[in-house]
Amino acid sequence: MPSGESYFFASDGPVSEEEIRNVEQKHGVTFPASYREFLRRIGPGQYFMDEYELGSTFHAPEGLEGHSADVFETREDPFPKLLLVVSLAGGEEGGFYLPRTSADNFSIFMPDEEPEEWGIQTETWTGFEQWMIQLVESSGDEIYP
Repeated sequence: MPSGESYFFASDGPVSEEEIRNVEQKHGVTFPASYREFLRRIGPGQYFMDEYELGSTFHAPEGLEGHSADVFETREDPFPKLLLVVSLAGGEEGGFYLPRTSADNFSIFMPDEEPEEWGIQTETWTGFEQWMIQLVESSGDEIYP
């Protein structure tokens, strides 16, 4: 990078349309178009990982339910209404609140906020595509919409 920082990227590879459809059908959801495109072209993996292995981990579609169960442990799990698709270095989670039917249904949720409120009280909604552009242009530093 121009700043002298180095990052590594480890993609698990693109996800097929069939795999995406299978997960959608299993959970009765439809992934947002921009997320579907990300999965088909790039895929889950670890991106903008630094020397301490801190960065952005995008979860595979078939692992979203298990990841959500881990995040919510002893609380009521809002999956699949809330799809947590990326874990960030500071403990933040990024995801879609599917009851919001507009394109700006993606946000970053803070670990110090009550997870039960994530889909209700968040005021920083954005589109996944806009968030990804911001993430890439900032070399992984700008994670908040």
